[in-house]
Order: sequence, then C-alpha cells, then structure tokens
Amino acid sequence: MREIRKGLEAGEVEWFETVEKGQKLAVYHNSEKGTDGITITGRVIPARRGREQSILVGKGFKRLADGKTYISELKGIVTLQENRLNVSELLVMKEVNMTTGDVEYDGNILIEGNVSSGTRIRSTKDVIVKGFVEASQITCGGNVFLRKGMNGTGGGSIRAAKDVIGYFFEGVEVYAGGNIQGDYFFRTSLYARGEIKAVGKKGIIAGGLICAESGIKAASIGNPAGLITQVVLGRIRSIRQKEQKLNDTIMDVNHELSILQNAHKEFQKKYTPEVRNSMEIYMKIKSAIYTKERQMESLKQEKNGINEEIVNSGKAKATVKGQIYEGVTIEIDGAVWQARNLRGAIVKKSGDKIVLASN
Repeated sequence: MREIRKGLEAGEVEWFETVEKGQKLAVYHNSEKGTDGITITGRVIPARRGREQSILVGKGFKRLADGKTYISELKGIVTLQENRLNVSELLVMKEVNMTTGDVEYDGNILIEGNVSSGTRIRSTKDVIVKGFVEASQITCGGNVFLRKGMNGTGGGSIRAAKDVIGYFFEGVEVYAGGNIQGDYFFRTSLYARGEIKAVGKKGIIAGGLICAESGIKAASIGNPAGLITQVVLGRIRSIRQKEQKLNDTIMDVNHELSILQNAHKEFQKKYTPEVRNSMEIYMKIKSAIYTKERQMESLKQEKNGINEEIVNSGKAKATVKGQIYEGVTIEIDGAVWQARNLRGAIVKKSGDKIVLASN
C-alpha cells in the first residue's frame, strides 16, 4: 500500500489509495526467527524471533477464514494508521462543471478531471481532485487533496475540517482545521488552525493575508516587486475574545453563587439542622450551590487552558529558508515586524518584540 501522503514531488501529488470491492488489502505474515550474526572475533550472536503484531482493526473490510488475509468490502479509499485499517465509500466523477451541477455526498469524493468555475462540492469526508480547480467552492468534513492546484480568482474557496494540500493556490480563500500545504501561494487568503507550509521546488508565499495559529514554513515570502503580504501567526485575538467571554461567565456564576451562599447562611442562622433539612427550598439551595461550585471548577479549568493557549500562541514562528522581501509584514501574538530584504531567517517573538534568528 502506498503511504497516504507522499508529499509534493515535481508537481505530482499522491496522498490516497483507491480500492475495488473484493480487493486484497493486506496479508499478515507470522514472525520468524532471524539469522544468527557473528562478530569480527568470530563470536556467534544468536538471532531473536520477531515479535507478533496485533491484528488490524477498523471498518470496510473483512478477514478471511485463514485469519491473515484482509479483503475490502467496499469500493472506496483505504487508509492505514498504525494498526487501524479503514475503507471508506467513494463517489467517483470524471469532472464537475455547470452541466454536471453541484455535488453533495455523504462520503469521500474523487474527481478524476477538472472542476469548473461556479460549481460547489460538499462532502462529509475527503475531497480529492486530480485535475485543475477553477473558482469553485469546496466544503468538506475531512481533507482536501488537489493533485494539481486551484486558481480561485473570482470567488474560489475551500473550507476543510482537516488539512488542505495542493500543488498551487492562486486567488483562493482557504480555511483549514488542520494544516495548509502547497508549493506556491499567490494572492491568497489562508487561515490554518495548524501550520501553513510552502514546500517543494518553489515554496513561495506571495501576496494576500496568511494566518496560521502554529506558524509557517516557506522557501520565500513576498516577491521582488514588494507585493504586500501580511502574515499573522498565533491566535491571540481570538483567544482574548474567548477569555473575555469566559471571564464574564465566571463573574456571573460567582454572583449567583454568592447569592445562594448568603441565603444558605440565613437558613443556618434561623433554623436548626432538623428543621431546615426538612424544608424543600433549603434543599434546593444546597443542590444549586453544589451545581454552581462544580460549574466554577470547570470554568477555572477552562481558564487554565486558555492561559496555556496564550503562552503557546506566542511560540508560533515563521521559518524561511530563502528570501523575505520588503512588503512583507509578520505579526506574532500582537507584535509586528516590517520586513526588509534578507535571506534565511526564523522570525519569532521574544518578550514583547519580534526577533530574528539565523536559519
């Protein structure tokens, strides 16, 4: 089985393996004793027997009676991660255009050819396109894999819950819940909850708004003409907004808890334990206090998590092997750096300032 993601090689990208129903997926081979070795002094090194591996688990396949042969039960896409084997259903189309209309499918979608402007593709899982993609809209609950690339000038967009990977992206808006990876990005609007990686022969990011919560890696950013390229790393703004909402909630819960605790104390002053424990209103107050205290504990844990996010947000960095051109602005966790022409640098935040380190 080919590895699911091989990377970008000379513009040809393969990240998936398609299979037919009834196709053999894997065969388990029992461990065997190795061959004895020998040292330079002639001492024999006894070979050990290999360790038996666990059976494959997952869905979309069956194991034959021999307990070793795995057969696909579907026509679709096969993935293998550690000992988990999955075969997912696949919709295969030759191309998507105004004649075929929009595509919506509960599963993986494979487009053998091109995707034309003005069309929409929606999938609950992965979308794979082998041809070129024009100004269309792709939305999916998994990954988007573009073997060639996308020129989205005129309204093209991609929204994926996981990764978006392609050879090139021009004039397209991309949102990824994971990473965004390509060889060439030109005048794009990118937002990745993970990293943005411009890898391959070119590795260029030039023009547009580039936002990555975990950082970016590229061969070069900007271009010799000084094309405006804004890079925003980390997500301090959204974290601060979430922190403010959480603080408001904590204040409200604290206020409610204070009222309940005061009422609880009044009951304790006025009534004996036997009397107040027989009163329905008192028992409701005790129950409400318990619930609010648990809620407050949960909110404090969430606040600790936000504090950790704030620290990690400042750790995002831009790693550039080649040139950073004038016209590039890099913002990390609120600190801003206006680029000057320089080569090979790691741009990161230290304290309240942007600093450069050699790459």
